[in-house]
Amino acid sequence: MNKVHSALQNIQDKFPKAWLKKPNEIDILQDLFDDFAKLGVWSHEKPEHHALNRKLTPFSNYIWPHLNKEDLVLAAEFNNLSMLFDECIESVDMEMAKTITERFTNIFYMEKLEDNHNALENLAFVVCKRIRDRAGTRIDLFNLLKGSVIDYFDSIIPFKNIKNLEGEPEMELFYFLRRNNIGLIAVANMTLLLTVRNLNIAIFLDPIWVKLLESISIICSLYNDLFSYEKEVKEKDIKMNSFHFLQRLVIETYIQTFNDQDKQEINEIFDHLHDILNALLTWPLQSERYQSPDSIFKELRKEPTNNHSE
Repeated sequence: MNKVHSALQNIQDKFPKAWLKKPNEIDILQDLFDDFAKLGVWSHEKPEHHALNRKLTPFSNYIWPHLNKEDLVLAAEFNNLSMLFDECIESVDMEMAKTITERFTNIFYMEKLEDNHNALENLAFVVCKRIRDRAGTRIDLFNLLKGSVIDYFDSIIPFKNIKNLEGEPEMELFYFLRRNNIGLIAVANMTLLLTVRNLNIAIFLDPIWVKLLESISIICSLYNDLFSYEKEVKEKDIKMNSFHFLQRLVIETYIQTFNDQDKQEINEIFDHLHDILNALLTWPLQSERYQSPDSIFKELRKEPTNNHSE
């Protein structure tokens, strides 16, 4: 476990410094809480709702460090909504999850609210309308965002279904679902809506851009799995954690042939794999192999002592 903790610390320590920014200093905690309370999602009388606000809202300050207060509040409403929806889906059975997902999809797809809506659905409707208003004449960016939100909703039930299957999922299937299920593409498109002024939307429809976002989504999902591993083990919701199911796949394939010594040895091998991950994250910043005076990373902007590639 110490090696895993060390690897996590190294990820944080070795993250490109040029990408590290302080979170947005604008305090929107009270604004978010008052708005969610007004819409009936939270209550001032419930301490657990205040705790949930403190748990969720600051994430948006990290995602959007440069937004003004008005845009940051809107972005946080959108981000908090997605996390509350996710928690809601995780707490119900499959049939209820399908119903909830269909109703939320209709809110963004048709901009329609059911007559018997609940407070969270009303929040989704209100946030969707506020985003449309913020988009102004850039309905193209609004539609791009809506499409990615619907793609996220469409991934919910298949991803939930995989958890109920016997055995471990195929990695290709995991990647296919996770690229939308992690929600990063919707967050990226929210950023476009709030920041793009003159750029043509054709740039963001180009397969190269789409592939870039999908690749970042996979990286973020693996990063998320690494940090959520301990939490998911405790909650016994570990099956769709990629680090877990890949290890389990190896163990379950050969467990029948293992004696006690074999089990100890396979655990040592897994520890070594953690060492490799650690090395891959830390070594490139130390080696001259990747150093260049023109590197996009400040840490690598060095003149190598020789020009021989390794």
